[in-house]
Amino acid sequence: MRCLKLHTPDYNIAISAVCSGFTKTAIFQHLPGREGVDLEEVFAAISASGIGANSPETVALAIAYLASEGLGANGKALGVDTEQIVDMEAALFETRPEWARTTLSYLFPQQQQGHRLWDH
Repeated sequence: MRCLKLHTPDYNIAISAVCSGFTKTAIFQHLPGREGVDLEEVFAAISASGIGANSPETVALAIAYLASEGLGANGKALGVDTEQIVDMEAALFETRPEWARTTLSYLFPQQQQGHRLWDH
């Protein structure tokens, strides 16, 4: 994504990503050997194991945000975990500033710093 984002704006194309964890959807009813399973039991078991869960609405909100940004979303990667949406590129700059400044700034001089967007 970091490489592609440098080449696509000339064509009015934004490269971005939504990296969601476990999302609560009915697809789990259609897994082999799991037909007709009680979804609430599945979701409760997954959450109890420490895996964060997202509603489809939160994932859709992240996608809608990127779509609304147009070319401003170019190079953004949003992480969606446990109903929180985080700008992952900004998180790199916050948690690994030295690496981000030296490595990313050298390799990708057009790298934009972002920020935490919101908790849903």
